[in-house]
Amino acid sequence: MPRIKIDRDKCCECYLCETTCSLQYSKNIVNPKRSRIVVFFNKPDADIINCDHCEDDPLCIKACLSDALASLAD
Repeated sequence: MPRIKIDRDKCCECYLCETTCSLQYSKNIVNPKRSRIVVFFNKPDADIINCDHCEDDPLCIKACLSDALASLAD
């Protein structure tokens, strides 16, 4: 399963990754609660997210303004 790593030192907490994901998978509705990626700032040990919904081209990584997301190879 593809995984996404969050670099919390780079992340600016804009939640654009969640917004982009929700637009892609919730019929063009901005609703971060329906996002398939969730950035947990209250859980500092949750730096890797399992997500295979975009397959090889995660939209959240493209949307990240601070280059804080990266895809990890299996």
